[in-house]
Amino acid sequence: MKKFEADGKMPFNTLVCGDSGNDAELFTIQGVYGVMVSNAQEELLAWHAQHAKNNQKIVHASERCASGIIQAIGHFGLGPSVTPRDDLTFSNHMKKQMHPALEVVKLYLYCERWLRGDVENCEQVMQTLKSNFHQSGIVVHPSGVEKHLHECVDVLDKSYGCKQDCRIWVDQISSAQIGSDIWLVKFHKWELSGDVLQLCCLCCCKYLISELILELLHSSIAPMIPNIFFKKLILNVYCPDKCYAGMYQGGERHCCLTTVLLNAEAEGFTWMHIHQTWLNTTSVDPPSTWLF
Repeated sequence: MKKFEADGKMPFNTLVCGDSGNDAELFTIQGVYGVMVSNAQEELLAWHAQHAKNNQKIVHASERCASGIIQAIGHFGLGPSVTPRDDLTFSNHMKKQMHPALEVVKLYLYCERWLRGDVENCEQVMQTLKSNFHQSGIVVHPSGVEKHLHECVDVLDKSYGCKQDCRIWVDQISSAQIGSDIWLVKFHKWELSGDVLQLCCLCCCKYLISELILELLHSSIAPMIPNIFFKKLILNVYCPDKCYAGMYQGGERHCCLTTVLLNAEAEGFTWMHIHQTWLNTTSVDPPSTWLF
C-alpha cells in the first residue's frame, strides 16, 4: 500500500483475505476491507474476536476459499459477486467498460446454453447475437474450412437444444490491444459431452481462481491493476491427473487453440475474425455443433 501511495496510484478499494493466524496482520492495514473465509482456522477467528470484533469492514464469510472472497466482494459492494456461468441473464456483467476476456466467456456460455436448451428459443436473441459479428467476418474452422460468421450463427439457430449434455468453456485466455480499437485474444476452447467425472481439488481451485479473475476484471479496483497481473494469474496451474481437460468420461472431448480479433466500439465488441487449430490432445472427428 505504501508503494501504491508513493507512486500516486492508490487503489479505490482493497480487500484482504485470510484463513490462518499468519494473515492477521493484513487486517490491521488502515482502510482495507477484510474477509475471513468460512474454513478459517481458530487462531484467526480468536484474533478477530479479541482485536477487531467491532470492525464493520471485516466479515466472516459463510463460503469457503475463493467462494468466500467472491461473497465478500458482493457484501461490501466492491464488484459483481455472481460468476458469468451463474448469471443466466449476464445482468451483472453488462457494463460499459467491457473486457475482451469476458466477451469471449459470454459468447461461449451462451452457445452452451443454447445447445442445451437452457435459454428461451427466441429469434430476436439470435439477431442480437448476429449483430455482434461483422457482416464480412470469417471463422477458420480447425479443419481448415472457412465460413462466414453469420453463417455459423444461422447453423447455431437451428441447433437449439440438440446437445443437452454438452459443456463449453475456455481457458488460458490472453489479450493484447494491437490497435486503437482492435484486440487480439487467444485461448483454448473446450467442448465436450458425456457423463461427469469428478474434478480433483486442484482443478476445482483452478476453476474458482479463473472465475475470481473475471470478477476482478470488472471490480472497482480493476483500473489500478496492471494487465500483466492477470496474464500471470490466468490458468498457470498444472494438474498431474489432467482431469480438468477430461472432466467428462465416456463422451466426446474436443479442444482447439483459438485466436480472435475484436473491434472495440462504444456499445461493445464486434467479432471480426476467428481462427482455430486442433490441439494434439483432440480427436480428429469434430462434433457437428462446433461452430465458433
